[in-house]
Amino acid sequence: GVVVLFTFINQAMATSTQRYFSYELGKKENGDISKIYSITLRIHIWIAVIILCLAETIGLWFINYKMNFPLGSMKEVNWIYQFSIIACLFQIIRAPYTGMVLSYEKMGFIAFSSIVESIMKLVIVFMLIVCPFDKLIFYAFLTMTVTIGTSVWCMIYCHHKFENVRYSTSSYGNETKEIVQFSGWATFGSIANVGYNQGVNMVLNIVYGVVTNAAMAIANQINSAILQFVGGFQQALNPQLIMSESGHDRERQETLIFQSSKLSFFIMLIFATPVIINMPKILGLWLGKYPYETIAFAQLIIIGALIECLSGPLWVTIFATGKIRTYQIVISSLLLLNVPVTYLFAKLGYEAYVAFIVRDVIFIFCLISRIVFLKLLINLNWIKFSKKVVCPATMVLLCIVLFSWLWINKIGYSSNFVSLLWQSGSIVLVCTAIIYFVGLSNAEKCYIRKAILTKIKSNT
Repeated sequence: GVVVLFTFINQAMATSTQRYFSYELGKKENGDISKIYSITLRIHIWIAVIILCLAETIGLWFINYKMNFPLGSMKEVNWIYQFSIIACLFQIIRAPYTGMVLSYEKMGFIAFSSIVESIMKLVIVFMLIVCPFDKLIFYAFLTMTVTIGTSVWCMIYCHHKFENVRYSTSSYGNETKEIVQFSGWATFGSIANVGYNQGVNMVLNIVYGVVTNAAMAIANQINSAILQFVGGFQQALNPQLIMSESGHDRERQETLIFQSSKLSFFIMLIFATPVIINMPKILGLWLGKYPYETIAFAQLIIIGALIECLSGPLWVTIFATGKIRTYQIVISSLLLLNVPVTYLFAKLGYEAYVAFIVRDVIFIFCLISRIVFLKLLINLNWIKFSKKVVCPATMVLLCIVLFSWLWINKIGYSSNFVSLLWQSGSIVLVCTAIIYFVGLSNAEKCYIRKAILTKIKSNT
């Protein structure tokens, strides 16, 4: 829960800083990047101090006196909690640097850093085999070390690569106030995200027990792995969406929204479909034994992620306008409804997976709300959004659902690792074909064909 909390808060702050860096870069004459850097770094240092104080008081009390843990594990819990706090502080300080890298669209550095971080985390797992200490504490310590190392590496890169990364002691009163207000509302939205995620987690813990929490954690890991495939695509387009707002280029902005929403959904769908169909076999190969709720949890969480893929470019564009107070209040209120509604269904005796059905339904209402906000803020053509994004996505989804039903009934689930590989490959190919023939417009098909032909010619 602490790790998820830190992740959401860090994402909110990175998004806020990226918004201001990208907005400055989108001006006809580049704005004062050094000023934005100085302001955001100062703000994030103060946020780190506040979170440290809260974590070591209220957070420490709640973990030791209110949460349920297996007997005899409190020593490990407290060590892991402290390591998580330290990692959080470094992630917070890194946020302005991450925002700057994303705004300058240095995707090569991001990709290289992600690969190095993944390799380091894999090495950590192997180190557990020969670890002479408590493995859980040792793992948490090494994970914290990786976070510190990647944070320092990002800071060094920015100072070396960007000449305008120079700290200024000037107060920048008005600009600081504006960024604080924006970051405050962005963080408020992230706290709501954490609130509903951890609130639901606590409801599951209290009503259904620790095993259900384990099932939820496993499902979230599978979802995170799939989201990595689409995350880079969305991340690459975010600066362009913000720069379009800075330059008031509404036509390009609308085109980017439509294309990125639809393509993000399709990319996610290609990788999600074989995972959803083969979930029992994947879990069996990965874990051997697992809580029975895990299959339904993972499938419903992935469906929710598909809905959120459509929403991603919408909320980025809303953030680009800078007018997020009312938006954050509405969306946060909708998301926080997860907790009381889930608790109500739990008390009525429903199975735990109902929590994720509630979550997916609320995501749909959030998607509709975001479209309404963009209609008000930039006069987004919601009819065109429905025709160019929602309708193609729905038609593709229906075709793939029908295909999945036929596949399960005619071929069945994978029986071993080899069949899992060829079945997953076959499903990906079929899904790609459905997306191409059903989901893409003639112009998009033409563009893809030209890109492929150009690539072939360049290699011959």
